[in-house]
Amino acid sequence: MSACLPEVVQKSLERIVGNGEIRLMKKSNSEIGCSCNVVAEGDENEELASLYVKYLDFGLKFSDESLVYFNNETIFYGEIVPLFEKVVENLTGTQSELALDFVPKCSEVGHLTDKTEPYIIMEDLFSKGYSPFEEKELTVGEARMVVEELGKFHAFSFAARERYPAEFIEMTGRLTEVLFSKETRFASGRFFIHAIHDALKLAKQSFPTNSVYVEKLALYTLNVFDTMIEILEGNEDDYNFKVVTHGDLWPNNVLYNRNDEGKIAFLDFHACRLSSPVHDLQLLLLVGLDTSTRRRHGSDLILSYHRALCRHLEFLGLDPIRTFPYSALERQLADQSRFAMGVALAGLPLFLAEEATTKAAAAKARNVEELFKVLRDNKSTRCKSKMLEILVDMVDQEYL
Repeated sequence: MSACLPEVVQKSLERIVGNGEIRLMKKSNSEIGCSCNVVAEGDENEELASLYVKYLDFGLKFSDESLVYFNNETIFYGEIVPLFEKVVENLTGTQSELALDFVPKCSEVGHLTDKTEPYIIMEDLFSKGYSPFEEKELTVGEARMVVEELGKFHAFSFAARERYPAEFIEMTGRLTEVLFSKETRFASGRFFIHAIHDALKLAKQSFPTNSVYVEKLALYTLNVFDTMIEILEGNEDDYNFKVVTHGDLWPNNVLYNRNDEGKIAFLDFHACRLSSPVHDLQLLLLVGLDTSTRRRHGSDLILSYHRALCRHLEFLGLDPIRTFPYSALERQLADQSRFAMGVALAGLPLFLAEEATTKAAAAKARNVEELFKVLRDNKSTRCKSKMLEILVDMVDQEYL
């Protein structure tokens, strides 16, 4: 075993793989933690298991924000996913209908020290034929696969809340909002407000001053951070339709199995929260599709999402009409899409940046906030066009 891994992780890997010899294949660091790929080999270099390890080592001077992000993932993989598994324990159905194959299988969640420095050991999906999509924006066929798998993910959340309400409330109540809360106002809040004002500046440069698009975005920009908090908190009626959402659902956090066509898996649940399913769905459609595809096929993709959701609700023993009828989804789209729009406008400069541009910006930036500022100041023409197109669509659909 490589000495590059923390001792607690090494011992856990040895316990998980048994007698195989464990080799560290790749290790990397990010602002959210360390990650590495490990392989367990048997006799004659036979591969027994391929695993992916994520951990937070304070010896590498990660920030308090990193711990918050990581703790959300430990709650998701260590508690919420097992609750999803509990939902299907006594149900009958085909393996594909009831399988939690929309997330990597997790072998262990723990801590390097007492309740601090968390780690997660899960299957390495790349070794099973999964890979990122070839382009940053999805084709219609790819988007359909993703929204249908998203419907399945959200169905499990509805079922967990219905079957085990006390456990569900306790677990989701311990998730920490990483972007939009009173505590994050002077961190991510400052970045977000600057990003939305930057979008307004772009709109003023691109449309007449009295344009409805400028007027609507200007009104949205007023107290925008408080508005995002209020949307997340919602009201009593909104709670009935809240699920565990991914929170950062753009194509980079989705993998596709080319060896098993149609298999989709979601990654990186550090921003997961209890919120409207529209936040995941609309963010994916706004960021993950080019404008022409979204305008031509967006309504049909929303319908595909809802059909998949209803189908899996039935597999899980729930009544789709009572749980989340299409009329409720339409109301949620009308009320909640502006939240996804804000996240999309703020995130597009990063999402659409070329890899070389991002690396150059990272080399100059001293922190994440500076990185985003550099990318905002150097937006591509494609990024600017897409931001304006999103604004136009949100206003024309009366979501803003």
